[in-house]
Amino acid sequence: MDAPATGAGATADDPSGLTAEARRALEAIVMVAADPVPAQLLAQLLEVGVDRVEAACEALAAEY
Repeated sequence: MDAPATGAGATADDPSGLTAEARRALEAIVMVAADPVPAQLLAQLLEVGVDRVEAACEALAAEY
């Protein structure tokens, strides 16, 4: 299930291995959500593993 988020679109500086498109989608969801969104739900929406979502969220938090 993790296959769509890896490959040519993955960025080297993103430890989660998400594609740039998935990372942008994750950031957009988190920014517009009125309430916290569980990592499991984010993983389902992005079709990636929970561990990748958690790593991407940590990377985003470090940027802000």
